[in-house]
Amino acid sequence: RGGSVIAHDPAKLPRERTTLHTLDGLDAVFPFHRAVGLLNRHTRFSLTQRVGHLGPLAVLDLTFGVDTWIRCADERPYYMVSVPVAGQIELSHRKAFMSVGPGRAVLCLPEGEIAVSRWAGGG
Repeated sequence: RGGSVIAHDPAKLPRERTTLHTLDGLDAVFPFHRAVGLLNRHTRFSLTQRVGHLGPLAVLDLTFGVDTWIRCADERPYYMVSVPVAGQIELSHRKAFMSVGPGRAVLCLPEGEIAVSRWAGGG
């Protein structure tokens, strides 16, 4: 089935990548998400991930295997910075629509819902 979810633990060194093949347990990766789904329900979900820390910053290296959508809560205790290495991320935050790809970044504040309409598979 899928690998185990890597929870945030700043006391530990970065781990090797693990891959999940089920949506179960995503609370540890996205603790403030409301919903996650696949744009094409006939594909198999996968998420490859690893977690590292740079001082007080948690850094998540995430790659979805298929196009995925995510809805996050109105308030989170962190800023979210997304810097795609490949593919596109399309999202809306605080009434602004953004589409970012390689070489660009998007910053989301802790306040306001984040709706990722498409996080491209492979990115």
